[in-house]
Amino acid sequence: MQFGIYLVRHGVITSDQFVDALDRQLHGRVPIGELAIKRGYLTMHQVFDVLDRQADDGRLFGQIAVDAGYLTEPVLNDLLHEQAEFVPSFRNVLAEMRILPDDVIQRQWRAYSDTLHVRSESAVQVETETPSADTPEGGEPDRSSVGRTPVLRDYEPCHVRSLSH
Repeated sequence: MQFGIYLVRHGVITSDQFVDALDRQLHGRVPIGELAIKRGYLTMHQVFDVLDRQADDGRLFGQIAVDAGYLTEPVLNDLLHEQAEFVPSFRNVLAEMRILPDDVIQRQWRAYSDTLHVRSESAVQVETETPSADTPEGGEPDRSSVGRTPVLRDYEPCHVRSLSH
């Protein structure tokens, strides 16, 4: 979904195209009842019973199946994980719907990935809480490390504070 938001913010797709693609992606997943039947966890009669109850109270299929004693929580979790594996990627949905050509999708994906990499490098600020071994009490820090790339051990002891709020 974040990639889709990136595309909208950069004017590559419209918000309507984003919503259409997201809708297609979410509705493209295999229903839990279908997976449960294929795996032998539920019968067709049980699936119809759950769907009938769902029409009355609007709860999620899995919640109703567990409450009815048809599925256990661990089995439902397994089915949900399996269902997630079948959800097409947003990039594939954009291509299937012909919203963007493959080359544009790939180019935009690389640009989006680059922004994630840059953000991850700049989104963390390391603050030294106490003088380091290089800093004499009340004195100036040892400047012998100036010009080299710092590594994590250079900042011990420290805490990391995210700059994004």
